Amino acid sequence: GIDASFGVQNLNSIPARFPDDDELLESLKGFAKKCSAAYLQAIRDAKPKKPRKSGKMTREEICNFVDACNGLMMQDSTRQALREQYLKTNALPNQMVIEYQWEMLETLGVDKDWGVKCLNKIGQDFATDQMVHNKMQMFMNTAQDSCMKSQMSDEEVAKAEKEMRTNGDKMQAARAQQQEVHVSTSSI
Repeated sequence: GIDASFGVQNLNSIPARFPDDDELLESLKGFAKKCSAAYLQAIRDAKPKKPRKSGKMTREEICNFVDACNGLMMQDSTRQALREQYLKTNALPNQMVIEYQWEMLETLGVDKDWGVKCLNKIGQDFATDQMVHNKMQMFMNTAQDSCMKSQMSDEEVAKAEKEMRTNGDKMQAARAQQQEVHVSTSSI
């Protein structure tokens, strides 16, 4: 078999290695959505009967929560529901995103009110845990991105994602060039 870390690393490198292959990138996006949908179904199937309301959320619970929320935000059904809410109210669907997050806490067996209190203490409870901080940053970015995309048609979202990919490729190339300059000047 293939080592999971190796597989994930290679999948994550596809956009940088094949930035102009729209068909491959769409397939990768579809694969990621299906993986997330399977993960979401698995956690729904394993939902505890009674949510936890005491102690501290563990690192694993926080990571699972973030992964579940991010996976939910990438689902077409979620994007469509957020879009419909935006069209109905002409306002960003922030509250709807928050309600999805509460639902994920409960699905993972964490009382939503207690879970929110725990999440608000991450800075002190996980002060030196860079992975938790990175995951929380991704979580916040994904939630904001989902709200912003609710204002866009599917075509506008596809165009914006392609532009971001192109700009990301340009940034990566500039960093690589900067690295080469740094290496060549440091060896003088």
